[in-house]
Amino acid sequence: MKIIVLGAGKVGKTLIKHMSNEDHDIIVVDQNATKVEEVVNQYDVIGVVGNGGSYDILMEAGAEDANLIICVTTQMN
Repeated sequence: MKIIVLGAGKVGKTLIKHMSNEDHDIIVVDQNATKVEEVVNQYDVIGVVGNGGSYDILMEAGAEDANLIICVTTQMN
C-alpha cells in the first residue's frame, strides 16, 4: 500500500514508526527539512520537503496513485 503522511511531528512519526514495520511504501511530507531528514534516516520512508496543501508537492509525493493520504499537521493561525 502506498501511504502519504502529511506532517512529521509527534503524531506523524508515531504513525510512520508503526506502518514502516508493515511493508508499506510511505512518503512523508513536511515543511521542516530537519524533521523530514530525521524520519528518512530513522525509517525506510521517502521524504518530501514542502507544504502538503500544495498541488505541486502532492504530485511530487505521488498522490495521484496513493492508496491513503493521512494529514497530521498542526493548524497555524
